[in-house]
Amino acid sequence: MPDTSGPSTADHVIVLGTFTLAPGDRDAFLSSKVAQVTDSRAEDGNLEYAFSADGNDAGRVLLTELWVSDETFQAHLARIAAEREADGAVDPDAVAILDRSFQVFHARPAP
Repeated sequence: MPDTSGPSTADHVIVLGTFTLAPGDRDAFLSSKVAQVTDSRAEDGNLEYAFSADGNDAGRVLLTELWVSDETFQAHLARIAAEREADGAVDPDAVAILDRSFQVFHARPAP
């Protein structure tokens, strides 16, 4: 894990995502993401990576990511894309995602 104790002049990348699923599919979706979370947390530059169930909406899952730089975030996206291409575009065992959205923010950590 990178040293984040000193002041930073680089922007961190924050990703907030939401996935809308059929309410009965949420647990299966979260279970399907365990390996992705483990792999992403092990990547250089990752400070946080988590999927979590929305406590107020049985069909909603939240994604939170924090990266030390845009470069490390872009490397993560490239890894995910390569894995999807290698595994095939469609996973027949995956649950249907009804909707998804992502917001990406760049922020400088406080000194």
